[in-house]
Amino acid sequence: MPLIAAGSLLSGCPQRTQYTSPKGIEKGTTGGFGNARPKPTKVGLVTDIAGVNDKSFNAMAALGLERVRTELKLPVKIIESRQNADYVNNLSQLARAGYEVVFAVGFLMRQATNDVAARFPDTTFIIIDAESPTLSNCAGIQYREEEGCFLVGYLGALMSTTGVLGFVGGLDVPLIKKYEVAYQAGAIHARKDVEIRVGYAGSFDDPQKGQEIAKLQLSTKADVIFHAAGKTGIGVIKAIAASPKGNYAIGTDRNQDGDAPGRVLTSLVKRVDLAVFESVDALVKGTFTPGSITKGLKEKWIDLTDFAYTKDAIGPDRLAKLDACRKEILAGTIRPPMTQVQFDAYVKASDKS
Repeated sequence: MPLIAAGSLLSGCPQRTQYTSPKGIEKGTTGGFGNARPKPTKVGLVTDIAGVNDKSFNAMAALGLERVRTELKLPVKIIESRQNADYVNNLSQLARAGYEVVFAVGFLMRQATNDVAARFPDTTFIIIDAESPTLSNCAGIQYREEEGCFLVGYLGALMSTTGVLGFVGGLDVPLIKKYEVAYQAGAIHARKDVEIRVGYAGSFDDPQKGQEIAKLQLSTKADVIFHAAGKTGIGVIKAIAASPKGNYAIGTDRNQDGDAPGRVLTSLVKRVDLAVFESVDALVKGTFTPGSITKGLKEKWIDLTDFAYTKDAIGPDRLAKLDACRKEILAGTIRPPMTQVQFDAYVKASDKS
């Protein structure tokens, strides 16, 4: 999908970067949302430390906010965080400035969102990738990432000539662990002899580290590497692009296929843009309900790309197998694991079959 360059909307501020939509900003499918919060007149968003130019998670959120500005005609503002310690201040700044809706982009902001939302009950806070705080002015948007991760693992194993896949995570936390184990399960579903190399960078904002881990995995025969690492994943794609043909990266969050055409097998697209836009649209229409919501393949909030650069390399037979696998997930025949315990049980069951 095309991505509007968020950098073109930025202007200076006391934080790292901040953008404001033109004129009037300083004045104070809806899927599953119900009623009860005031209609917004302006909307704010706080990114994590990777910022809107991460070509990943935050960039998708910024794209959704741009739709709010252009389609709903609401003034919008983004504040980028320099460090985790900025989250409380940045969320508070938007609430104090009269932004009726404030998005917190990323699970690392859950505690900050809870703390700030308690102090600003008239502001609606929506956190992406975390459960909603138990406050009436909060919502939490989560995804069934395991469904898409299973599919990319399945496709990666079908494409691998060495039988060795790689995985590069940002932080070793439950959310990213879910990506890892579902990816591994999908690979095992395709071929039981597959090996998986796993590495964590310890950061979502370190492309150099991502490149180093990917190079190490390539040196140990991995020929398909999936990243769930935010901006760190840029380094994974760079390492693949510099390696021999036949090696592939798998992107995450936004469509990264064009970042290295023909070398990114597919991307697991996480529609953070839809979450942002549809939440505000529901508030405008008066159909928003606080609380947690989770969506996945069925609702197309999680999906793979259209293989614009790799369809011929994948071929019709593999694509047909991938489609059959997708249908099994949607039917509930395949239940991708989300934790290490579930993955271990999956492997045991797979060994018996």
